Amino acid sequence: MIIALELFRAFCDKKIKTVWSHATFDFPIVSNAYKVCNLNLPFHYRTARDIRTLVDLSNLDYNKEKEDKTHNALEDCLYQVKYCVKCFNQLRELK
Repeated sequence: MIIALELFRAFCDKKIKTVWSHATFDFPIVSNAYKVCNLNLPFHYRTARDIRTLVDLSNLDYNKEKEDKTHNALEDCLYQVKYCVKCFNQLRELK
């Protein structure tokens, strides 16, 4: 597990300015993994962002947009990207 966390840190050092996740699921799991392994998080807790904020600002109903998913990490990521695009488009229309 330590190798995976170190690889993730190397990725974050090169690419990450903010961390998009579900604040009550992904972020606590990653944070706890680093804590258990006595490693510092590769990002500051203030850089965490949550899709729920974007959904709320755009006034889209997240529950109406749900698709059948297998809870595969890649599928979940692609679904969230697609949904974020809908949110950003909705925000543009609200201007």
